[in-house]
Amino acid sequence: MSKFIIDIEDDVGDYEAINALLDVIALGRIFKNNTMYCHHTEIYNGINVTAIERTKNGKSDKFIIHLNKPKKK
Repeated sequence: MSKFIIDIEDDVGDYEAINALLDVIALGRIFKNNTMYCHHTEIYNGINVTAIERTKNGKSDKFIIHLNKPKKK
């Protein structure tokens, strides 16, 4: 059984966040020899999904869903 930890930031709506996450999951594990979801994916409307490596997070996959913001200078 898979476990997912989902951290939604920057006031991204739940519906938009889950849809963005589903887009990433649909692509499958394509990073690090097909063992990890794509590390950073920009979806649409500035929504980004960042996947955290399992080794850093135990047995669950963690995703951070956030907006693409300009870097502060």
